[in-house]
Amino acid sequence: MARCLDLSGTWEVRVPGAAEAPRPIRVPDEPPVPLGRQVPSAVYRYRFELGSAEVALPGARLELDGVLGGVRVRLNGADVGHRPAGMAPLALPVAGFLRAGSNDLEIEVRAPGRDGAERALWGAYERPECLPAGTYPPGLTGPARLVLFDGVTITGVYWLVRPEGPLVPGEPPAVVHVRCRVAYVATRAVAGRCRLRLRPEGFVAPGVEAAYDVEATPGEGAWDLWCSLPSPRLWTVWERGRPHLYRLEVLFEEEAGAAAPKGAPGRGTPPAGAKALGSGQPAPGVACWTGYVGIRTVEFKDGIFHLNGEPLFCRGACLLPPPRWPGATGGRQAAAFVRRARTLQLNALRVYAHRAHPAVYEAASRLGIVLWQDVPLTGDPRPGDAEALRCQLPGWVQTVGAWPAVIAWSASQEPAAPPLARAGGPAEAAGGSRRWGPVRWPALLRLPVTRRAVRAVARELAELDPGRPVIERAGAFNLWRGGDARLFPGRWTVRAGDPAFLLRVVPYAATLVSSFGVTATGQAAFARAVMEALRRRRAQPSGGGFLFALNDAWPGTGYGLYDAEGRPRPAARAYREACLPARLLAEPPRRPLQPGGRLRLPLWLVNDTARRLHGSGRWEVRAGDRLLAAQTFLCEAGPGSVVPAGWAEVRLPASPDLPVVLVLRLEAAPVVAEAVYLLPLAAGGATTGRVAAAAPEGEEPRSHGPAGNPAGGAFVLRGGGGSPQHSH
Repeated sequence: MARCLDLSGTWEVRVPGAAEAPRPIRVPDEPPVPLGRQVPSAVYRYRFELGSAEVALPGARLELDGVLGGVRVRLNGADVGHRPAGMAPLALPVAGFLRAGSNDLEIEVRAPGRDGAERALWGAYERPECLPAGTYPPGLTGPARLVLFDGVTITGVYWLVRPEGPLVPGEPPAVVHVRCRVAYVATRAVAGRCRLRLRPEGFVAPGVEAAYDVEATPGEGAWDLWCSLPSPRLWTVWERGRPHLYRLEVLFEEEAGAAAPKGAPGRGTPPAGAKALGSGQPAPGVACWTGYVGIRTVEFKDGIFHLNGEPLFCRGACLLPPPRWPGATGGRQAAAFVRRARTLQLNALRVYAHRAHPAVYEAASRLGIVLWQDVPLTGDPRPGDAEALRCQLPGWVQTVGAWPAVIAWSASQEPAAPPLARAGGPAEAAGGSRRWGPVRWPALLRLPVTRRAVRAVARELAELDPGRPVIERAGAFNLWRGGDARLFPGRWTVRAGDPAFLLRVVPYAATLVSSFGVTATGQAAFARAVMEALRRRRAQPSGGGFLFALNDAWPGTGYGLYDAEGRPRPAARAYREACLPARLLAEPPRRPLQPGGRLRLPLWLVNDTARRLHGSGRWEVRAGDRLLAAQTFLCEAGPGSVVPAGWAEVRLPASPDLPVVLVLRLEAAPVVAEAVYLLPLAAGGATTGRVAAAAPEGEEPRSHGPAGNPAGGAFVLRGGGGSPQHSH
């Protein structure tokens, strides 16, 4: 027998030490106090009724899906336990604290202390580039429920795909072996049968069913079960094909009077003479779990993600928390962020230092967008913060790691970007905020402690989830081999803020750009210039980059392509143009062009799709309404490659008053893509016969295969007009 009691609804909340009386709020839809008000803690109270039969059940768990802050729980006046700050779901055993009739539940949620304790575990909600300091109070951000059971309840399933034999890039393996680690909680020693069912979701392909005799020991445990799937269909990003999903069902049924099988407790043993399972409905009281599996492999080599054995160029953006109380965000609102990313032609999102709504992970898995997931360990974490997070990592792996779209973890984030300052908002109190007090130790003395703490979290996460790469610290570049870096020009000079210049100076440090961005001023030019520079890289292969950010987490001027109301900024169009999977690219000049001089720019054809492109390209150079030169040519590119497409060459007009633009158009069915470059002309200047080129004259651009992109030009051009279109 099992029962789940939903505790969402109207609760009573009070602030300790405050003069106001307790007030009713809807949990998790409302915050305990208005946003922007800083309180040390919030105390929630809820009363519910239980019958004597329900109290008699030996198993009882209080499950909290989302909490912002540290938690202390009291039930009927008794202290149940406490948990540090974190964003993973929490579960506390409450058997023995319940009583028949009325039960009083009290949950206290604490904010970080003045000494900075647990501040590092607030993730994006404590990052100054995401939100003004003190915006969100501590509180319950997800549903709460009470689970009552007898015997076994399944708490989560972790799956891992292993192909049989060597993996050939671009081709599905003949057979894959799927490992399922089934986590459970048992009230007593139980023997029974655990069944696995793996079925294709919305397409025709073989499935698999398997049954194992298992035994459960009292308390928490796990069974390791395997099944083999023939002729699988791969999950991949949308431009390479369909993201095939399989539906996984795990059912456990206790066998009355059955003897426990011999062997190690908590491991499955196949029953003798096992037969294919029928498709009947599970009997009442059977513990079950359902989820989705994507047949794919992921590796991280020298700063580049490899999906199904092929290098993946990430055309990505960082996803910030929604601009409202987390519990007030519905599934459709959360999934809208992923749909916007797909509209912008992105194939990757980085979930920036928070746990997103489950609808985000489901939408990304269905639309074929990979997710790089941060755990909320930010700033300079203390050993106590890292230890608290390590206790929560199993919850992260069971919830977030259950989705196929999640391909990687990062154990800690790069240092904060330039903070946002919003007049009239909560940022005015940032100077005296309890969350941003002066640091106690010099940064250099804290560095070894921080590195050891982060390394311990990364090691623990890799052991729990061996199927995904773990990046120890995002943004920590390496000068000698592939790594990831971040680009925030800030107050740099124009030359230092030139992304192409930086990529040429430190090419190996920026194989993968974990975050790059500026605020609304100059955002469109910067976003387009960085992405195009990464796609043209010729110094070494490139793994792509993630623009900071896809959305704003608070009203006002921010880094997002979409503001807090969901309206696109001008940079959204420019970034979409830069992220088309197949398009022509020009390498812009590294210096302003001299009027009357000769222009010679190399052109490239980039193809991120899984099919070979055959078609025609055309370039035009216009001065105002006058066509200076044009050429139509045939072009061809293999899957996942960058190839030279010729040169654009023309004599520039002598008058510097006319705007000169370069228009590139690609027609390779079913792809139609257009891009417009505004070419910079030097003010004044005499006409010379000198050639202004992005590469030395006579040097042909080099071709790269699937692992490489050519390096690129300067951050001196601006996104022009045009109506880029792409059908896939």
